[in-house]
Amino acid sequence: MHLVRRRNFLAGLGLGAGAHLLGSMFRSMLPEALGAVATKKRLLIYGNSQSVPARWIPQAGPGGTIANLGFFTGLEPYKSDMLVLTKLNNPFDLGQHRNRSALSVVGKKGGIGDTTAVLAPTDLSIDRLIARRIGASDAHPSINLTPSPGPNPFYGWSSDGPGKVFPVEKDAWRAYQSIFGGFKPGGGADLEKHLAKNRSLLSFLREDIGRMNARLGSTERQKLDQYLDSIQGMETRLQALKDSPSSCTAAPAPPDMNLGSGNANADPKVNAAHHDIVVNALGCGITRVAVVAALYGKLPWLGDPGIGGHPEMQHNASNATGEGRFKKFVAHHSGIMAELLTRLRAFKEGSTSVGENTLLMHFNEAGTEHHANPKATRDMFLILVGNAGSSLKTGRHLSFPGRVISDGYISVANAMGVDITSFGMGSTGALPGLTTA
Repeated sequence: MHLVRRRNFLAGLGLGAGAHLLGSMFRSMLPEALGAVATKKRLLIYGNSQSVPARWIPQAGPGGTIANLGFFTGLEPYKSDMLVLTKLNNPFDLGQHRNRSALSVVGKKGGIGDTTAVLAPTDLSIDRLIARRIGASDAHPSINLTPSPGPNPFYGWSSDGPGKVFPVEKDAWRAYQSIFGGFKPGGGADLEKHLAKNRSLLSFLREDIGRMNARLGSTERQKLDQYLDSIQGMETRLQALKDSPSSCTAAPAPPDMNLGSGNANADPKVNAAHHDIVVNALGCGITRVAVVAALYGKLPWLGDPGIGGHPEMQHNASNATGEGRFKKFVAHHSGIMAELLTRLRAFKEGSTSVGENTLLMHFNEAGTEHHANPKATRDMFLILVGNAGSSLKTGRHLSFPGRVISDGYISVANAMGVDITSFGMGSTGALPGLTTA
């Protein structure tokens, strides 16, 4: 075996300039070898279009605590892991009828019924911005799915810049083929060869570093120990990949379904297929940013054919029938959010899990008031669940009158390790008081 020259190795130890020592496969491991914590954060965005009156969202308790979850009862198991951010303003909406560029927060203002106002995004959306920073080397930096039965191609909120709509996929089969085509989980001869090759390199590094151990000073030896610990960790993960073929599998292939543009009802099979794809894509490291756009579609299987329907809910929010529909609708979607996080916890990641390293962000593009007066405050809210290993202080309910929702997105980006201070239009910076620092 060729022995790496001491001066080159020491340069790598001291400055990180010797990343070539570990080969291209291990360059991403060098920060960890030098003592830095590897970034494994995931972001799961779950949003919908039905405005939820403020009286039915989570309510504040004494000292900024969460008194109750309102109709978001499905998130009860994660109540202590939640941050509820309210009174955020989106001045760039469509009269709060809908904002199809909701994640970019840069759409033009428009009145009710002005369907041309925000069809085209005018900037990069926050999910795509974060994906570019933390997922550039992933198979898919981000994915965007919607089970919406509607025909509108702009349903969804992601964009890659002015006029550049990032495609949202509503066909579960196409999404499955695109995301998992060629994915080969589990064991097999190819994996055995892969492990053997990688272990050979690891053995070479261990032997080579060991030969140099006696020639290093105390400071250099400490860094050497970090390398050895990192190599041991890589060996452990490679072995786990071989020994646990069931820990990460491709999402089950969805059934052959054709929604058709005239279908006004959501299909639970379509919803389930989308959820399978999202969970497995995040769990298997295929992507680290996923958007689920749970847009319009009736949910008659919940016991009322009007649940999920726009006029059946929004135009009846003030009566008992409408309230009953909202209660089931919101409980249903909040239950899905909790289920997704719970399923992600089945994917082990070191001493924790993918679920514990995931931040879920729920937003509602229509806020808390349907057909809001264009001059009104247009209250929006965000619900954050988990902290993705960041310093978010959860279990709290915070109000930010006068601040825009894009400031909330800045805070989410910061929590994901993306250092930005402005975003979209109208932002003034991250929201204060969200972290333990």
